[in-house]
Amino acid sequence: MELDVRVTGDGVLVVHHDPYVADGRNIIDHSRADLPGDLLTLEEALAACAPLEVNVEIKSAGNEPDYDPEFTCVPQVLEVLRRESILRFEVSSFDAVLMARVRELDPEMPTGQLVLNGLDRDGWHQAAAAGHTSINPHWMTVDEDLVTTCRELGLGVNVWTCDDPEAIRRLAGWGVQSIIANNPAAARKAMNQKP
Repeated sequence: MELDVRVTGDGVLVVHHDPYVADGRNIIDHSRADLPGDLLTLEEALAACAPLEVNVEIKSAGNEPDYDPEFTCVPQVLEVLRRESILRFEVSSFDAVLMARVRELDPEMPTGQLVLNGLDRDGWHQAAAAGHTSINPHWMTVDEDLVTTCRELGLGVNVWTCDDPEAIRRLAGWGVQSIIANNPAAARKAMNQKP
């Protein structure tokens, strides 16, 4: 399971892909109590995910209203994850500086560097050198050589977001660690079908 984490104006960790809710309000500008009730806190989302393995992506983009160059939410996210002993986690982000902060605060926490282009071979070596456990590229930028080389470097490969049945079977055949899909049931069905 993959979850996107953001912070409300009063410092509550919530799970939401975009920095704003459906009515256009920025999450960072409002307290948790003022936001829609169906916006789950990180704790609530993790409870719903048990017993699945969870990829917790900390959102951190310089062009979004909730960007925090101090990464003040990182210790809070790690604290929540440490309390959830029944689940397995990986923390991920596109922000390499944020990921370095995660590694600094908890070198034992599995981490995955999100990348746009998996075929940029420098990224594989940088992720391994930084101590990450995986590299997480867009599925269309993955080939078999990437998966093989990353395995040799000690990195798993977690691809996002693939909903094409043929591509899912091909990626699984290459040995990717996980495939993020919009429809997990359809992805599982595709993996069980013969080519």
